[in-house]
Amino acid sequence: MPCKRCPGSSFCLALPFPGRSFMLRSSAPDPKSRRGWIQGGLNFLFLIMDYEMNSETRLIQMVTGCAVIIVLLHLLFAFWRVPRGWGVHFLAFVPSWVAVGATALALVLLLPGVSDYGVRMLSRIRLPEVRLSFLRSRHLRYALVSLLCIIPFYLLRVRVPTLGDGPMLVRELTRPAEQFYREPLTIYLVHLFYGWIRGAGEADALRVYQTLSWSCGVLYVFFSLLISDAMGRDGHERTIFQLFLLTVGTMELFCGYPENYAPLTVAVLVYLYVAWRYLGRQGSLMASVIIFGIAFALHFSTAMLFPSLAYLYFSKWRRNPSRFGLYLNLAIPPALILSLFLFIGYRP
Repeated sequence: MPCKRCPGSSFCLALPFPGRSFMLRSSAPDPKSRRGWIQGGLNFLFLIMDYEMNSETRLIQMVTGCAVIIVLLHLLFAFWRVPRGWGVHFLAFVPSWVAVGATALALVLLLPGVSDYGVRMLSRIRLPEVRLSFLRSRHLRYALVSLLCIIPFYLLRVRVPTLGDGPMLVRELTRPAEQFYREPLTIYLVHLFYGWIRGAGEADALRVYQTLSWSCGVLYVFFSLLISDAMGRDGHERTIFQLFLLTVGTMELFCGYPENYAPLTVAVLVYLYVAWRYLGRQGSLMASVIIFGIAFALHFSTAMLFPSLAYLYFSKWRRNPSRFGLYLNLAIPPALILSLFLFIGYRP
């Protein structure tokens, strides 16, 4: 019999689940129309996908599914003992039962009940808030905290800067910039700074990279506090965001190691911040596309963020379907990237 909540449906089945309900329904096809039969078949095929669920729950399920795939990929590479790319996974050096056990533990932590309990435990943690009476602006407070982070970055500085690409980058900095690889703007900036201090030798080149690393660390902390403040709805959520952003392995880039990824990391964080502000109707799309163009010039791997830029364009079109404004914002990234390449003398 027809459902009161779904008028026109031939049947409707409500499946109760903890904290949510799934509504499975199907409309009867129109026997006089071939299109009606096709529509009815499609409704039957996708019956299980047609459920009532808010967007937040869908987002959580999508993120959880992606996390499960990533964890399983880690397990796959743990048994891939032949070096590929930059090396082998660190789990390849431990017994198999440790790798499987670590993966199983990670999958258990992704279960809804376990993850909810973990979030509740994290929500009880509160980072100390900086309350300085003489600094009323939160931007000034965040800037002061970020500058003070130079101290732990310096104390935790890399003691053996001869691992990975560090020695190669230091040697190449003492020579004229001939190859820009995949990070043309980053290489141009470090060479510009090296020439500005009149560097002479690998010791000066190493100091240039250390200064760049610590400076990017200060900017990273500053924008981490800003984006946590923007995304968190209360003090607990802001604390969780801060813990996630300030405890990732990326922080090692800001401990004085010679590498070209530190500026890229900061640029990506800035892009996420301005994009979030735009989606919240607190900023302009222009800022997002400019930051994206700069980030791409810093390192070509920024191209992985292009789907997010496309979504920002789509959001702009939905808000204001003006072709001129959309075309202008579409033209900014390639024009900016091309201008930067011509300015620094980059040739593919």
